[in-house]
Amino acid sequence: YHQLESPLKCCFTYCALFPKDYVIEKELLISLWIAQGYIIPLNDGQSMEDVAEDYFSILLKRCFFQDLIIDEESGKIISFKIHDLIHDIAVKAGGKEICVRNFPPNDMEKKVRHVAYTKEEFLKNACRKTHIRSYCYLGTLFFDFEMDLSSLKELLLSNWMHLRALDLVLVDIKSLPDSIGELLHLRYLNLELNHELEVLPESITKLYNLQTLKLGGCLSLRELPKDFLRLVNLRILEISGCGIQYLTCLGTLLHLKTLKLKSLISLQYIVTGTISTSVEDGKLSAKGLLSFPSLKVLHLDRLPNLKEWRSSRVGEGDTSGTSSSMTPSLLPQLKSLWIEQCRAMKCNLLCPNLEHVYILDANERLQVNDRVNKEIWNEKGKATGTALSSSSAASYSVPKLTRVIMDRVKLLNRMPMESFQCLQKLIIHYDDEFESLGEVEDIIFSCSSSLRQLEILLCPNYTSVMSGGLEQGCYVGGESEERIGMALSSLHHLTLRRMPKLKCLPNWMQFLTALQTLEIIDLQELEALPEWMPKLTSLRQLRLDYCSVCLKKRCQPPNGEDWPLIQHIPSIHLHDMRDMAWHIKGEWIRGGTSTS
Repeated sequence: YHQLESPLKCCFTYCALFPKDYVIEKELLISLWIAQGYIIPLNDGQSMEDVAEDYFSILLKRCFFQDLIIDEESGKIISFKIHDLIHDIAVKAGGKEICVRNFPPNDMEKKVRHVAYTKEEFLKNACRKTHIRSYCYLGTLFFDFEMDLSSLKELLLSNWMHLRALDLVLVDIKSLPDSIGELLHLRYLNLELNHELEVLPESITKLYNLQTLKLGGCLSLRELPKDFLRLVNLRILEISGCGIQYLTCLGTLLHLKTLKLKSLISLQYIVTGTISTSVEDGKLSAKGLLSFPSLKVLHLDRLPNLKEWRSSRVGEGDTSGTSSSMTPSLLPQLKSLWIEQCRAMKCNLLCPNLEHVYILDANERLQVNDRVNKEIWNEKGKATGTALSSSSAASYSVPKLTRVIMDRVKLLNRMPMESFQCLQKLIIHYDDEFESLGEVEDIIFSCSSSLRQLEILLCPNYTSVMSGGLEQGCYVGGESEERIGMALSSLHHLTLRRMPKLKCLPNWMQFLTALQTLEIIDLQELEALPEWMPKLTSLRQLRLDYCSVCLKKRCQPPNGEDWPLIQHIPSIHLHDMRDMAWHIKGEWIRGGTSTS
């Protein structure tokens, strides 16, 4: 601890705000670090979020954090814990500035700056101190009480003028007092799960320093304040489960980096607005009318009535035609795009820095980096700005995608092939039109040296590598299969799941010399393994889940017909819907628990 630089010491000490054995959300902690001013960029080109990630990585490498929970799709850390002994060090370093209580305080130390409460009584009898900078709820979500508005007004206006982080989760408030606009230092505001909250006061737009606003589960909320765009420093906005129909001029928030919209059943339009700006980042140089100039994460989930992005409200008129949903919308800094269950949304997104894509159950007219628009993508696969707007000019290379999860191969094939050159993970999920790997042949050749993980899931009509070439549902060898197999020679992980027309494993798999993990899940028509299985010399783990009874019988040692084909694999997992069996290091282990 003593060897840490001063900003890192502050970040680590702040962790004492969380009780022992508490599961800490990484994104929450980083937002609170930024709100407290602990994050100091080394240069103008470095964002506070990137610096915070670096700080977190340093503390992680020095074993301050443990018990990591990692998202399987993105590989990112979701949450973690702090060892009890390390927590003791943080508490000692924090001294009297950090207070974690689960009962009403009587006489709290004047030096206290950060308060975490774990029971509702503490909020009802909150401390009357003037220098509190953090007030966070860390308790259970299963309690029911109503915060008195007059009490909240007294606390906000009279006692918490230095507040930087305010967490009012589940306090059952119906409205916020106008005095919240006086908290000029406030940077983090969480109002989640206040089901009766109907309106946000206009005074909230005075919070010029506000960076994070969370409005999840505010069921009665119908709209945002008219001058919401005055929150010029807003970096993270999360809205879910509300009755909002329009989101107005969000695209004009210069510093907005994360926008997450979920379960907004009534939302019909995102009114982006436009700003005159200049963005320069590496190969990107764009000037003109832009929306969301700093946005890096866009998450749209379960928005069934969202129709399109617009530059103005319906009825306001737009004689220039820029309100058309299919006019390319430039998101110059976007890196992560998540669109799920947005069946009505039509838009054309141009994202030159895109790295991660997750699109499931979206409208067929959705376009992302569509290369078919010849006026945008030139012959070399680069983009030009002439089609973005009459006053814009852009010059930049195609994006370098690293992770793609999608249920529409057609949408994939409309992207520039150069954007797949760095692709590491590709998941094709429930595309009922996808029949063969040959449909993504160009993509596979583009990412042949980088692709490490390929998953084909729930594709009911998947049958072969190329159209035709089948004998009773099994593959016939050919140059196309060998060509695709050789292109996938760097693949480490392959998953095939629930493809009812697939009766034999494809022959291109025999060329996967680097394959380490093979998962075959719910292929009920697969009754035997191919003779070339021993060619997979790097295979360390084989999982045959929900396989046919016949296949399981053939894979049983020592007399199963297919056992000689897989006996070289160190770890084998079999499951035929009736029981489970694992073969690990020469021993069979049966039952409902796994062994490593």
